[in-house]
Amino acid sequence: MHTFIIVSYLKKKYAKSMKKNMLGKYSVGLILIILVIFTSVVTFSSLKTGAGLKDILLTCKYKTISTQTENSAPKLLNQKYDLIQIGNNARNAGGYEGILEIGSESQVGKSYSISELNKKDIQDELYKILNSPNSFERIYISKYFKSVPLNLKIERMNVEFGNYTLSVDTFKYDNGGYNGNVVGGYNCSTLDDDIKRDVGIMLQGFGLTIEQYNEIFESVYPIKGF
Repeated sequence: MHTFIIVSYLKKKYAKSMKKNMLGKYSVGLILIILVIFTSVVTFSSLKTGAGLKDILLTCKYKTISTQTENSAPKLLNQKYDLIQIGNNARNAGGYEGILEIGSESQVGKSYSISELNKKDIQDELYKILNSPNSFERIYISKYFKSVPLNLKIERMNVEFGNYTLSVDTFKYDNGGYNGNVVGGYNCSTLDDDIKRDVGIMLQGFGLTIEQYNEIFESVYPIKGF
């Protein structure tokens, strides 16, 4: 009788142990399946959009463009640029909005829409200021791709000694004045290659040399806004 009780007890204990082991195995298996699925989704998304793990985990609000410099500082350029000619070329190409500003230590700064840069007297005036001591120049140019503006700013704070710098974004500014903005850009599902294609199309209207084109094009990166 005692032997029967002991055997029954051991069977029950063994059955419970087996059940726990089976549940444990199922739990581990389920976790492994979830990890495989998650890794596959991250890998597919990364290949398709160029996003990293951080981009996948964080909620994307929009896609924009950046020079990816430290602390979002303007990107230093090595090529020389004729901003007056770039503005005039963009005007001739059509589909661009922009403002050119040129000033100097002895000359009050002048600001013109790129739509006015075909006038010879304005060009002569701007080149004269540009050749004055301690002059500066900057150009803001925008081109819309559907509802998204690509904005590019090239400037040189000291024409005699300084290099040109580049800043880019996809924000909407007030009436071409570039004061205040509405943050935004492309839909998060937009492919990075499609954004780079738009950047290339925008640069085609500037009349750049191959070296100038490549320098700017290779300095612009699609990124996600969070």
